[in-house]
Amino acid sequence: MMLKSLKVTNFGVFSGYQAVNLAPLPNRPIILFGGKNGAGKSTLLEALRLCLYGQASLGPRVSKDDYHQYLEGRIHYSPTVLIPANFAKVELDFQCVNFDGMHSYTMSRGWERRSTSRVEETVRLSRDGEPVDDISAEYCQDFVRDLVPPGVSQFFFFDGEKIQHLAEDSSDQATLTQAIHSLLGIDVVDSLSADLTIYRSRLGKPHQNEQQLRDEELNQEEMDRVRDSLMQAESQCTILADELGALAVSLSKLEDQIASQGGAFAQNRHRLLAHKAQLTERIDQHEAALRQEAAGLLPFCFSKTLLQNLADQISTDAEVEKQAHASDVLAKVKRSIIAHLGRSKSLGIKPQQKKVITDDLCIILDRFSKQGSEERVVHPISPATRRELLAWLDQIPALRERIRGRCKELEKSHHELHRAENQLVKAPADDVLAPLLANLREVNGGMRDVQKRYDETVSSRDSLATHLKALERQKEQLFAARAKSDSLGTTIDVIPRVQNALRNYKHALIERKLKELEASVTQCFHVLSRKKDVLRTIHIAPDTAAITLRDKKGNIVPKAQLSAGEKQIYAISMLWALAKTSGRPLPVIIDTPLGRLDSDHRALLADSYFPIASHQVVILSTDTEIDRAYFDAMKSQIARTYTFDFQQEHQGTRIQEGYFWEEARHEADKTAFVQGSV
Repeated sequence: MMLKSLKVTNFGVFSGYQAVNLAPLPNRPIILFGGKNGAGKSTLLEALRLCLYGQASLGPRVSKDDYHQYLEGRIHYSPTVLIPANFAKVELDFQCVNFDGMHSYTMSRGWERRSTSRVEETVRLSRDGEPVDDISAEYCQDFVRDLVPPGVSQFFFFDGEKIQHLAEDSSDQATLTQAIHSLLGIDVVDSLSADLTIYRSRLGKPHQNEQQLRDEELNQEEMDRVRDSLMQAESQCTILADELGALAVSLSKLEDQIASQGGAFAQNRHRLLAHKAQLTERIDQHEAALRQEAAGLLPFCFSKTLLQNLADQISTDAEVEKQAHASDVLAKVKRSIIAHLGRSKSLGIKPQQKKVITDDLCIILDRFSKQGSEERVVHPISPATRRELLAWLDQIPALRERIRGRCKELEKSHHELHRAENQLVKAPADDVLAPLLANLREVNGGMRDVQKRYDETVSSRDSLATHLKALERQKEQLFAARAKSDSLGTTIDVIPRVQNALRNYKHALIERKLKELEASVTQCFHVLSRKKDVLRTIHIAPDTAAITLRDKKGNIVPKAQLSAGEKQIYAISMLWALAKTSGRPLPVIIDTPLGRLDSDHRALLADSYFPIASHQVVILSTDTEIDRAYFDAMKSQIARTYTFDFQQEHQGTRIQEGYFWEEARHEADKTAFVQGSV
């Protein structure tokens, strides 16, 4: 497919009739549009989608009344015009290859505000300049959808919001599963399987008895009810998952903002204050204990030698006192022996012998009594006092170790108190972060509430899915029972086998396509990534479509660990890979693709993505995205350039040829509005 031109009349910010040539040139695939914010870049992409898909461009659940209200709101309004416009129109010329060759198509969609306050829409389709009369207006839209399926076009026509959603979405499973189904046309397989179920039901109805018919009707009613509930639960899961994603983005932004304001310290402020109070109390306890020890034996710990000398002297004094006591005892014994020998007459000892014995005993006793008689007691204290002093001296070594440990604890507590006081100084005042912290608590509370509802919905969805499978088995049993009772057994038995073959085909097709997508998205990421070694592979599970990112060592890399720029590159790589895997030669239209990327990643996109993304690449950019440097680098690949010029006096946008810095844009013959034929 190739877009040739787009014409808009009184659509959105575009006033009057305007047309742009979108055809690329040989080796120049890029059509570049430039405009400031609010000038009409997104409106142009919106016009193209609306022209192709009509009501479906707004989403699957938009009512006819809402669609007409939307159309009425897209009619251009200018307060400076006396007679406001009451109609609008979008028209797209494109070429597309069908089974019988290349054809040129023109799709036009116009609507007018009637006096009855209702909008009347007109849709026309022409092929090779001739109206397609064999297709009614009702089916004209379906014909265009077959040419350019909306599920596939989302990978070719996308904006910054689509990129941001893929980048920030914590779980890509739902998005990727939907994308694979759109790529492969799985809805056709599902529709065929459902039609076979209806056919089998109708086939056997004439042969059913009343009870069989009643059982099957009840079964079908219950299946329809459960299926509707399951669809609602799945839809609610998707909505809640989107809410969780949005809240996660808000939470991340708040945390970044709080961190930039010193929130890491502020969040610990109360803990630091409590810790400071604990440290102060601990220091007071240590100091009180040291004062108590100082009133006791602590002063004696400072003179180890003196204390040892005192202990030795006390022991020596005790020995001296013992010797003195022993001398007194021996003197008493000597006197007693001498007195006894002098009085005794019955021993038969001569006086001369008695004297010799007495002298020898006195010499012996005097020798023992003289030992230690030269020493004197230095500290004449009682034995009880001496024992008490020795007990105190024995406590000194343990006291010294206890004091040393308490001093270390006191010093450690003082250091911790100093660190806590420094951190408290760094923490901003409570009133600075109070609003941010309040928002943070609110978002966290909202996330907990949404997460709880999401978990409950998932549980309900799983229960409904289990119940639905049980009903499907019951239905099969009812069909099998009917097949035994009539002549349609063979025909009815074939249908489940066909459905099973369709399921196997669907599974094999998805698995094969996922393998292709794995290789493609990995290759695209390596092409666009500034850090070539960030990721080695991107794996997609065939059953759940869960994505796993791995580095060059094979370690899992959580998506949350990628930088903001890498997430954007990952999202663009995924869209690029999906487009390549689709195998459809469609143009690529990108609205504001570089707003959240750094200069390195922008350069990679400008050099390695835009020129080869497709045979036709339409870029809608601001002057800060594709600036002078990137414009000069891409100039050889650009076929046409346009600029959206919002005219304040007319409150409308006009499309002019040339980009922001092209000199030709300032020439008189280049400043005319791009109107009329292209």
